[in-house]
Amino acid sequence: MPIVSLEGEKSFDLESGETLYNALEKQGYKLPSGCLSGSCGACRVHILDKPESLEPPGVIEKNTVESIHKNLQNKNQEVPLEHIRLSCRAKIKGSFTFKILI
Repeated sequence: MPIVSLEGEKSFDLESGETLYNALEKQGYKLPSGCLSGSCGACRVHILDKPESLEPPGVIEKNTVESIHKNLQNKNQEVPLEHIRLSCRAKIKGSFTFKILI
C-alpha cells in the first residue's frame, strides 16, 4: 500500500489505482477542488518527489497542467511540468510526497 505524504502535515496509507483526491477524501482529508473533472485546475498539487509514482496524465489533465505551468512561469515560479498534477485525475501507483499548489 503506497504511503502518500502531504508535506508538513501527515502521511496516508492509500490504495493504488485511486485518484489522489478520492483516496484522501476517503480518509477524511479534503483537498481544494473545483470541477473535479480536470478542467479548472483548482485541485492542482506539486509532486515533490517520485512523480513516476502516479499514472501518466490523460489528455484533459495534460492540457490543464500545461496551462497551469505557463501561468506559474509568468509569475516566475519554477515548478517542473511533470511535477504538477491534478488530484482529481492523478491515479496513485506508489509512494510520494506532495504539497498543495496555490
